[in-house]
Amino acid sequence: MKKILFIVTALKRSGPINQLYQLVSNMDQGQYKVNIITLSPEGDNSIKPHFDEIVSDIECLNFSRYESAKTVIKSLKSRVDAIAPDLIHTQDLRSDFYTLFLKKYPCISTMHNYPYGDYPFSFGKKGTLMAFMHLRIFARKDKCITVSKSILDQLGYLSNPRFTYIRNGVDDTFFLPATQEEKYRLREELGLPADAVIYVTSAYLNERKDPRTLVKALSRSGSNNYFVCLGDGPLLEELTREFGSERIIFKGYQSDVVKWYHAADAYISASHMEGLPMGVIEAMACGLPAVLSDIPSHRELYDINEQAVALFETGNADSLQNVLDNELTMDKAEVERRSQAALSIVRDHLSARVMAKHYQDVYAETLSQGERT
Repeated sequence: MKKILFIVTALKRSGPINQLYQLVSNMDQGQYKVNIITLSPEGDNSIKPHFDEIVSDIECLNFSRYESAKTVIKSLKSRVDAIAPDLIHTQDLRSDFYTLFLKKYPCISTMHNYPYGDYPFSFGKKGTLMAFMHLRIFARKDKCITVSKSILDQLGYLSNPRFTYIRNGVDDTFFLPATQEEKYRLREELGLPADAVIYVTSAYLNERKDPRTLVKALSRSGSNNYFVCLGDGPLLEELTREFGSERIIFKGYQSDVVKWYHAADAYISASHMEGLPMGVIEAMACGLPAVLSDIPSHRELYDINEQAVALFETGNADSLQNVLDNELTMDKAEVERRSQAALSIVRDHLSARVMAKHYQDVYAETLSQGERT
């Protein structure tokens, strides 16, 4: 049995850590033994208890972000040597950096975003330097993985054999489509009209996600179009005050998004930047087609099956309104056709089982290369 060590900053609820959980949950336990080291203490919104149920060996080094690099490296080396893994897998900038100093262990890394797009958006001017540093570190790993083909293409590494992509995967035993009866029952329970066309999104409401384009377009579109926005963030209060209405509904953060997906007809996102968006994939697993801004990661989903995705010009409310009013009639036959297309994308390409199999193939290949050398 091969020992795989995952090193991350912390097990805080986030897209990358949720994906790590799906990966570990679907790994072949007879072939791989999993250990996890976290660099910093768990803060709010940790999902470590979920990991405790499936991983017996989780250790925290309890370092703050301001600890000296020398101290962290010394402690990390000691703990990793005690574990003696066959392979290390890292998931974020800090763990990518510190594992540069663990030279005797093969190490692969997963990049969950396009740094030159995401970091400047999130951190301003210093984000460009962060992106440069992260990509320099990333490229020194034995195997480099991105979560979408579009990120790998943007980085210019499609033809480099040390780089590959493995698309994010969803737990399609949890995210499942609803029956028509369940949909109508939930609409009544949630106070939504039975005969409306209901679009839903689940996102942190900031400028990168661009919810303003969504609400502008939906407010101008046909009177039978309703929009349910799940999620909090810095724009929530402003948008609720300006656009909140019977047809534009802001619900804030919801711990149970599935019931809202089951009550809806389609998912919608105006995001300017994504790795491979889990909200979209989870909604597709629930049978929802998607209306998406035309960015590389969204177009990647469109290219897999264009029946499941309708694209509009990023940041353009008129373009989105045109899609809603003219390209999508959302009659019963169209909903069913698009729903089946969404389900096929998840089943064939975006399930957690498919993702875990691809990662295990990469583990086996990396380990065999080490044995040959």
